[in-house]
Amino acid sequence: MTRCFDKRKRISELEEEIQKLRKEILMEYKCVNNIKKCSELFENTFNSGIGSFSYKCACGRVHFDAFNNYDEECRKELEELLEKEKLYPNKYILHDCSIGTIEIDGKEIVMGCDCGIAYKYEQFIINHKRQLAEYLNKYAKQLRG
Repeated sequence: MTRCFDKRKRISELEEEIQKLRKEILMEYKCVNNIKKCSELFENTFNSGIGSFSYKCACGRVHFDAFNNYDEECRKELEELLEKEKLYPNKYILHDCSIGTIEIDGKEIVMGCDCGIAYKYEQFIINHKRQLAEYLNKYAKQLRG
């Protein structure tokens, strides 16, 4: 009996070590690939105003909150997501708060996602600010008649 317990304990320790290594690899990947996030101003401006237990980002990653209390249905989904996060830590992203999204160009992008989609939209706006300002001013003038 003790031998079985020792093996289970060792397996648990190895699983924890694997999780730590996966997170280290992910951090190295982020540094090597120089993943950029949009600014807080951009997030606040395009914030959809809706928070949820889980959201699938436009990039395909699933972000979920495991630390707040939710109903029974969410707890079932949470168990499934936690299992998937162990297997695919780059696709299932664990958070300690409600998940918010940015809504732009018909896409829902999870706030804080490392995918870079929101960053690309923000860079487009910054790189074309003069043209966008001119367009918006002319458009507003047309609306006024």
